[in-house]
Amino acid sequence: MKHFFRLLASSPALAGILLHGYTAFVMHEGYSYLSWKIFLYSCFSYVICWTIAALINPLAGFFGALAALIDDMIVFHDVFIAPTHSTAPISLLFAPMANLILFVPVGLFIGWCVDRGGRAYRSRRPT
Repeated sequence: MKHFFRLLASSPALAGILLHGYTAFVMHEGYSYLSWKIFLYSCFSYVICWTIAALINPLAGFFGALAALIDDMIVFHDVFIAPTHSTAPISLLFAPMANLILFVPVGLFIGWCVDRGGRAYRSRRPT
């Protein structure tokens, strides 16, 4: 059962990597070395969350990747589906930095708190 939770915890990270792969290689017309750099730069926060989910705390990795995925889906919508102005694609460069600095740490902290709360509840529950 523990392996199932680790696999479930890595699903937002996998979805985020697939979203960035789609953005970098399918939505982008033509092949360039810059698209690989942007793809790797964008996936770095998901690799961190995936590693944390696999090695340390599955819930923290899940919530960290989920926070980054929500931010990336909002950016994807703002850039490709409903762009409001011509400078919207610049957010594709700044969103991964916002993920690393803001969204992933907040998600990791929330996941850690949920995990600690669940452990405290299970330890106090009468059997």
